[in-house]
Amino acid sequence: LHKAIRRQRQMCIRDRAHDPSVEGKHPDLSFITINERVRYRQNLFGNNKEQFDEAMVLLQSLTSYADARRYLIDDLEWNPADDEIQSEFLEKLYLCFKEAR
Repeated sequence: LHKAIRRQRQMCIRDRAHDPSVEGKHPDLSFITINERVRYRQNLFGNNKEQFDEAMVLLQSLTSYADARRYLIDDLEWNPADDEIQSEFLEKLYLCFKEAR
């Protein structure tokens, strides 16, 4: 069951990277609440505020979800298929790009 859930999560994350509605605009990171920011900083960045802030600034500078996803997976070596919080962060980031103007 866990393998099926991971496979489904991975397919969903990959499919979103090809969504044209999340291209050509900067993410609106205001969709990430203060409580979520604290949780992500603690769980994904070892509670290192500098690393978290640096990642958020870099993500804000990107103009596509695909580039943001690539940064997190390749540069930060995330594996959202095996990490529920990483997967949740990517879903939230997708929303930030989708809702950006």
